[in-house]
Amino acid sequence: MALLPRVAVVLVAFGAAIYQLYLKRFLFTTMGIGRLVEPLRRSLNDRMAVLDTRGEGTIASRLKWISMENFLGTNGDEAITMHGIDVRPVPNSNKLRVLLVNHRPSVDPVTGEFLDSQKIGGNSTIEVFEMALGGDTMRHVKTYADEVIQVPNRAQWIDDNSFVFTNDHDRKVGMLRNLESFTGGGSVGYCDPSGCKIIKDSGFYNPNGIGVGSDGLVYVPNTISGDLDIFTLNSSHQLEEVASVKTGYPLDNLHIDKNGDVYAAAFPQLYKLMASGKQPLKLNPPTAVLKFRKVHSTQGTGSEEKPGNKPTWVFEKVLEDDGSVLPGTTVAVHDELMDRIFLGGVVSPFIAICERKKIRE
Repeated sequence: MALLPRVAVVLVAFGAAIYQLYLKRFLFTTMGIGRLVEPLRRSLNDRMAVLDTRGEGTIASRLKWISMENFLGTNGDEAITMHGIDVRPVPNSNKLRVLLVNHRPSVDPVTGEFLDSQKIGGNSTIEVFEMALGGDTMRHVKTYADEVIQVPNRAQWIDDNSFVFTNDHDRKVGMLRNLESFTGGGSVGYCDPSGCKIIKDSGFYNPNGIGVGSDGLVYVPNTISGDLDIFTLNSSHQLEEVASVKTGYPLDNLHIDKNGDVYAAAFPQLYKLMASGKQPLKLNPPTAVLKFRKVHSTQGTGSEEKPGNKPTWVFEKVLEDDGSVLPGTTVAVHDELMDRIFLGGVVSPFIAICERKKIRE
């Protein structure tokens, strides 16, 4: 029996030697067990910035990041996940009213734990903020959370207290959602301080970045069909169709300049844009920008006039790129004073600025 303690001592000594010579390095150096990994500190919380497009100096010197006040976020984390946005001046003041879609995650109401949005969908809202012109802080004013705000894409002000928005699908998740690319789906909603409602829920094929002109017309781009549907909003807050322009291009966000011209980001090859969502820094989907102009005639490319309604709309392609220079544009903003187009995209790594070049004859 006296031999056993000696054997145990030898085994312990042998194990310690093996650990020091081989296992320690393998476990902690090679495998990294117990190693403290410092995060990149890249925020998962979206931020908004304001760019002075007409000032002097570098782009960086003219870019101002905006902080938020009085916004709780999800479970008090102050986080926000932005999508569509619109800004409107507050009458008789130096303030701006900001309207944006917030794709907040779904949360278990009992435990407070985050739920799998791929299985049950998100819990999106539309948020209202106010900020001073030239300021660097926006203060949260109101949250619109309603069952009709299902899959919001973009919201646009109608007046100081009301807005319209698009749901780009009828359903948050599931097989039927995927079939909407073939069967159609999506809707347009309306909200004011009294609540929200759907004002049109048929005839759309993935309605995307809605726009509202200074003349009160509501423009709805359809990503799947490539149609630009144009409506008036009547006194009952219902949409009445004025015209539909067939473009042959899947459409995304709209921008309406002070001339009343509508600029639309378009996708020459949508399948490449969809693939780039998984590899945004490796794949460069092509880009196009279309310009729509209102005319008082029945002539014009792609204009499908409704009986008894004038004017009509014509469109032209003002920009196209195979993606090598301008990859994945999903929004195009025209500055009519400087005659520049600002381009950005959800999978684009940068914002591009294009100027019109005069060609010598």
